[in-house]
Parts: sequence; structure tokens; C-alpha cells
Amino acid sequence: MTHRDERLVVYSDSGLEINHLTDGTGVVVGDVFCRHVPSRAFGKNIDEGARVTAAYRGGHLNNEYWGSYIVLASLSNGVITCERSPFCSINAYYIVEGGVLVVASDTRLLLEMARRPPSINWESVARHLIWDNLSMSSTCLSGVSEIRCGESIKFEAPPALEASFHWDPWKFTNPDVLITDPDEAMELVRREILRCIGAQMPRGRFYALDLSGGLDSSIIAAGSATAGREIHAITMFSEGNDGDERNFARSVASHLHISLDEGAPDHRRPDLLHSARPHLPRPHSRSFVQETDRISLEMATDRSIDTFVNGQGGDAVFCHLQSSGPAADTLRAKGPSPNFARTVFEVARANQCNAWDLGWKAIRKGWKGKHHANWRANDAFLSKDLPSNESPPGLPWPPPKNRPLPGKVEHVHGLYNSCYNMNGYRRSDLMKGIFPLLSQPLVETCLRIPTWLWVGRGRSRYIARRAMERDLPAKVAWRISKGGLGQFQLQMLRERRVLIREMLMDGLLSGAGILDRSMIEQQLKDDLTFGVNDMGRILRLCDVEAWCRASPQVTLNTAP
Repeated sequence: MTHRDERLVVYSDSGLEINHLTDGTGVVVGDVFCRHVPSRAFGKNIDEGARVTAAYRGGHLNNEYWGSYIVLASLSNGVITCERSPFCSINAYYIVEGGVLVVASDTRLLLEMARRPPSINWESVARHLIWDNLSMSSTCLSGVSEIRCGESIKFEAPPALEASFHWDPWKFTNPDVLITDPDEAMELVRREILRCIGAQMPRGRFYALDLSGGLDSSIIAAGSATAGREIHAITMFSEGNDGDERNFARSVASHLHISLDEGAPDHRRPDLLHSARPHLPRPHSRSFVQETDRISLEMATDRSIDTFVNGQGGDAVFCHLQSSGPAADTLRAKGPSPNFARTVFEVARANQCNAWDLGWKAIRKGWKGKHHANWRANDAFLSKDLPSNESPPGLPWPPPKNRPLPGKVEHVHGLYNSCYNMNGYRRSDLMKGIFPLLSQPLVETCLRIPTWLWVGRGRSRYIARRAMERDLPAKVAWRISKGGLGQFQLQMLRERRVLIREMLMDGLLSGAGILDRSMIEQQLKDDLTFGVNDMGRILRLCDVEAWCRASPQVTLNTAP
């Protein structure tokens, strides 16, 4: 037991840092950092803890502090509050049962405490498949809701629950706060990268870094070395040009004088029938990540490292838009903006597409200029009987007060997806995971930079490249190619095609009427009908099927 008063009881057995609000009304779970200096908010300075408490009570905690934390507190009027930081890797799910609010980071524990049996909500599962990567307040388990990043809930008895957002990304996109000078933008991004890495990675510890050889992980490696942190890099490689980036990873490790381990995932080892994180109320984990998690965990354990560092979210934070958005923004921007034709040319070079086509798309996008994200429903291999008028979910943050630029809407959209993907690592159950690029001060700085400044020299993420190029080999800082484990996944699918066909044709998703069995059968009939372009979708369906099978309420012999 960590805290107890008349209305609030808090238990913790997670190894997370716990600090008490100085007025005795609650606790802060996780890491909290000061806004303007790279230091922890709760330390030897007792006054800082009082300032944290005052900021929370005043409703402006995330204006003065940042980090990955959850605040649980009781107010004098009998209201219980729970606040989750804007980019928080600690989960928070809740149930209201018998007039009591129960909050936990583990769904199985949550259901046990609420004395409620698990029950899959098949309608939510179908919605999840249509809008994959988007966390909504409702989960795939009946009665279980999520407190999303940047969200707070207030609860009082008799049961009345109110959810609201305490972080607003749109205020960092307003014209009056934009950073339009590219040199100033570069220096600010560099400062925040180094500051956020320094805050989240205290000295005196050893860290395992996922170093793919790509720009984002290389930036973290450079920032860590510049900040004097001790890191050990781990890189993965597989057959095929896109899966072997050892040349880039070795170049970074040699340049920064850090050690590097290399692992080769075995495509025969991932268990498609096993969900890596079944205790979460939606299917976050991917089957192909099982093997990279296993290798990384073994390598880190051999070196007695208990914390891994990952570049998740870098593409979104550094505004890697594969669209006409930056060019469209130049047509709608107020005040000085770069030449439309120049931006079209740079975006076309960065994405290796036709400049004329991109220019016309930018004109149409700038003219229509939606103020909300252009969500794209994915109904591939789903039953035609599912509702066709399913409306897209909204962002988990307040709607914009003004009409934002279309490219900046896409920028915010990408950040939303990144919050979801922090939950995809099985290692997080055994090691502490740090995602430095998803740090609130860095995100807010990058949101203030217009989208057209993020493209230059025929490259995306231009400002980030300039910010860290002095610390990286030129071939890494300015590389165009982008690797991945596509060949690894293709080998998984080809060798498990029969098993996958059985899973999807005769599984729980088909039994619930969610899948189009005829399309699945045609796709996986034989090697000749197998379509490589649908590889990711097929494996994703397997991930969701495995998560459903992990629920104690279902068996393969019982129709949902």
C-alpha cells in the first residue's frame, strides 16, 4: 500500500517511482521532470515537490513539468482524479463497479480487483481492425476504458465520471508561436533532443539502445554519447536489402565509440498463436516483434542492463509526412512562407514522386483544408456485413479552436499513432522502456516548426538532420533509404501460410462474423495467389486473433 485516505487507496508493485503530493491527498506514479532544466522534479529539494503539488492543484502541471507519469489524487469536494501525462508509457485502464472507481495498468489485475469476468466486445474488435493504431477510450474488453495520453478523469459518488483533456497540441500550431527561421528551429530542436535525453537517462546507469541504423535511433545514440551516457547498442538484421542495415549501425557505433551487438531474428521462432501482451485490453503486440524482443532481452540481460531505449515516434515528431501536406501549407500560411514551387520540388524529391502530380494534390488539399485528420478506414479482408457507415474516431486531444493547416493536422495525427505504438514491446513487462523522442518539450518544439521547413536537400526530417549532423557520420545523417524487417515478415508468412489460413478461416474472428472468409481463402489458397502487398494486413489479423484466443472467456470450440 502506497497511499490511503478516506476516499483513495493506492497499491503499487511495479518498480515505478512513487512520490507523494505534499498536501497528502495523493501520489504521482512515474517520472516527472522540470520544464526548464534537465532534472527530476522529485529529488532532494523538498520545495520542488511542493511546486509540483501546487501546479497540479492549479490545473497547469503539464505547463511546468513533463515526463511519463500518472497522478492519482482526492479533492476536498469528494472527487477522485486521475491524470495521465501527454506522452506516457504507463497504461491506465479503469472500471466503475459498485460505485467504486478502479484504475490499474494491467487489465487482468483490474478485472480481478473489480471482481468482473473478462468479456470480449466483438463490436470494438471490429472497430479496432477498421481503425488500427488508434487508441479510443473504449477498449476491446466490455466495461474497460482507457485514460488516454493527455487525458484526465474525475469521479465522484454517486457514480458520475467526467473525462477531459489537459494537453492541447493545437496551441503549438498557431501562427503567433511558429518558429519560421530554419537556423533557430535547428538549434531549438538540438537543444531539446539533448535536454530530454539527459533528463530521461540519468548518469551512472547502462542503457540498451535499439540502433537500427536509421535516422531516429542514430539521433538518440548521438545525443546519448554527447550527454555522456553509457549505452550499448543492439541492431537486428535479416536477409534482403531492406533488412540488413548493419553497415549504418556499425558506422554510428564506430563514430561514437560505443559497443554494438548484432542479432539475426529467426523467422521460424515467432509463435503466431501466442499474444505477447495479452494483459492489455486491445491487441497492441505484433508477432514479428516477438523475436526482436527475445534477442534484445537476452543481450541486455547478459550485460545486466534493465532499461532499453527506443526511437519510437521519431518519424511523427520530426514531421516525416509522405504527402503533399507541406506544399499545401504554403498556400494557406499567413505571413512569410517559402515558395510553393520550391516546396513541391523538395517534397517530390524526398518522396521520389512526380512533382506535377504532387503540386495539383497540394492545391486541392490547400483549397479543401480539412481541420481534422483524414482518417482512412481499412476494411481489407473484413466482412461486408460490418457497418459501412462507421465514422472515424476523433483525436484524443481537444478539437482545434482555429482552422489548422492540413499538413500540420497530419503532423498531429502521426503523434496520435505513436502513443498507441509504445505498447508493442514485450520487453516492457520485464525492462523499463524509454522513448526519448516522445518527450513533451521536444514534441511541442517540433509542432511549432512549419511543415515546409522539415523538407530540404531532397530529404524529410530536414531540421532534425541539421540539428544532429555534427555528431553523426554524413552517410547516416543524410541517408535516403529506410530499412525494415519486411523480408523477415514475408518469410514468416510464406512458411506459416497453412497455419495462418486455419487460424483465420476457423478462428474466433471468423466465428464472430468479422472476417470475409472467401477473401482469406483466396488470398492464402496457394503460393500463386499469395499477395505480398497484403502481407502486413494478414499478419495483423493473426495478431488480433491470437489476442482474442488469449482471453479466458473463449475457447476454439465455442462460438463468440
